[in-house]
Amino acid sequence: MALNGTSQTIQQFDGKSGSSLKVDGSTLTIAHGDTSLGHCRVMVSRILRGANVALKAGTSISAGGTVLLDNAGGLGTDNVTDNGTLVLDVAQDAVFTNALSGAGDLLKKGAGSLAVERSLSHTGETDV
Repeated sequence: MALNGTSQTIQQFDGKSGSSLKVDGSTLTIAHGDTSLGHCRVMVSRILRGANVALKAGTSISAGGTVLLDNAGGLGTDNVTDNGTLVLDVAQDAVFTNALSGAGDLLKKGAGSLAVERSLSHTGETDV
């Protein structure tokens, strides 16, 4: 599925193995989580609400792209390649469990504290 220059809000995204979700010049809000086994490539912006523990897709955030999460589990359990900006806006204490690589930034906002469980090998700014 590709979104090109549009804004869309969906309740849930369910992609099969080998599928991809490309958010290019768009904003996609997923209100109730992903169950995708494919790959998510974010070119501009994506907003995820809630935990997406069933998401087993790798996520790539391209340069200039932004992913905003209101739950540290918003990207499921797979690796994240961040060459843009990943924003964790968590109100409660949370644990980020994804391995993070790339040259992008990791920013933490919100009142809750954030613990990191896996490797952060990215080279961008970290503001946690």
